[in-house]
Amino acid sequence: MLGWSPRTWVLGGFAVSLSSVVINTFVLANLNSRIAVVNSEQSSLKESLSRMATEVQRAESKYELVRVFHWVALNAPEAQRQQARSEVAYQLVNYFTRTYAAVNDIPPVEVVKTDMIELEDDYEVTQQLADLLEKVTAAKDDKERARWAAEIDKVDTDAVDVPKTELGKHFAELSKVAYKEAECEDEADLLLAISPTLQKLRGQFIKIHDAKTRRLAELGQEKSRLQGYQQLATYLAIGLQLLGLSFILSRDVVKDIHDVRKKQKEEEAKKEAGLG
Repeated sequence: MLGWSPRTWVLGGFAVSLSSVVINTFVLANLNSRIAVVNSEQSSLKESLSRMATEVQRAESKYELVRVFHWVALNAPEAQRQQARSEVAYQLVNYFTRTYAAVNDIPPVEVVKTDMIELEDDYEVTQQLADLLEKVTAAKDDKERARWAAEIDKVDTDAVDVPKTELGKHFAELSKVAYKEAECEDEADLLLAISPTLQKLRGQFIKIHDAKTRRLAELGQEKSRLQGYQQLATYLAIGLQLLGLSFILSRDVVKDIHDVRKKQKEEEAKKEAGLG
């Protein structure tokens, strides 16, 4: 290598330094980007797990309302009992749907949006029925009153509650269970009746929670591996920069060596000429 010219040493130094720039520009940039993706997913999963736990606790608190309204229904006068049971069913539906959303990490805003979409037709039917009731009240004779009453029956019969969204389908299934089990005559019977649904929801919670926890562990290992590569690439880039700099600085040393050798050869040539 000492036979290289000073220019060769300089070019070699620039080439080595350029390779360190390539490592910084592409390799390290790629590793930093992948670490950022891992950090983002880790943060998202941690927020998701925290949100799931919080929303499940909030949903569980709604069961206390179910218990209160169920007690009221059991002690309500006969004339008001059916209305009280409807309120129990409504609270039970709210408890089931909020628990389902919490277990599956569905944002509350998405739940509200689904409720609004699913109730859109109900509002229209309710308005139609209200208009028809006004006509029944304003009818001048029994024949006209009977005609509007028949129209009310037709609107009520045609009003088929078909879920419009995938989440709405799950909510509709839970609503069927809630309205059925709200008829229980005892709190213990009610809890026993809804236990299969609650066990299913809790099983989903455990499954989803475990999957996200495992993914967090995988991301931790992936991050450690990428950070190890990042350190190696950083050390390699620094080493190449120092090596390139040493090549450039070696130019003067090599030049001095070449000058010394050239001078020695000239002196030897003079001696040989003098002897001759």
